[in-house]
Amino acid sequence: MRMKNVVSVVVPCYNEQRCLADCLQSIARQSVKALEVIVVDNNSTDNSVEIAKKFGAIVVNEKKQGIFYARNRGFNAAKGKIIARIDADSVADVDWIKSITETMRDRNLVAIGGISYTYELRWLLPLAIAVHAIFNRFHEKRLYGLTVLYGFNMAVRKNVWKNLEQQLDENCINEDIDFSMQVQKHGKVLRSSRMIVGNRLAGIMNPIKLIRYWKADGESAKRIKKELGS
Repeated sequence: MRMKNVVSVVVPCYNEQRCLADCLQSIARQSVKALEVIVVDNNSTDNSVEIAKKFGAIVVNEKKQGIFYARNRGFNAAKGKIIARIDADSVADVDWIKSITETMRDRNLVAIGGISYTYELRWLLPLAIAVHAIFNRFHEKRLYGLTVLYGFNMAVRKNVWKNLEQQLDENCINEDIDFSMQVQKHGKVLRSSRMIVGNRLAGIMNPIKLIRYWKADGESAKRIKKELGS
């Protein structure tokens, strides 16, 4: 039986011409097709928009700079019952959408995250996934067990997003952690080992991003501890 297309894929984009085609190609090759692919142009000055249109993606514009605003613009434009997000420099496994659709058949789930690997090490996939799994365990332990739904590989129900959007803090240093904290107030979340994407080494090892995430983790840990009352 053919699986129904219910997933809208959202790709925030700012000057991603070097890697956007690989991302969109991986979505085009899915074993279960997306209902739609939405690329959110966040003031790109390169050829990102032209590349997105070449792949038949819906291009929407967000003039307010920042991933928080680009994500929200894309999620609000989505028509699917499930909204999946992937970063422009990531590559989805061929069964990525299939795994999202099947996992979200559990009506108790409001959102899910997946696992990742370093794309350049895809020839050694088990090791690449293991490295990221170790990072995830360390990260979540630092955040008092919070299941973090990373923006490069996550999905949320559209009806949940409608209620969630107003609860998100545009001034939060790390929008992924804020999203994860708030969405878990709406119901069950989990990380699926079947939902796999590859992340490029350049993005993972970017020193500016690493410093930003480390700072954000410290602030987020304080916030979580306060909410837990400990």
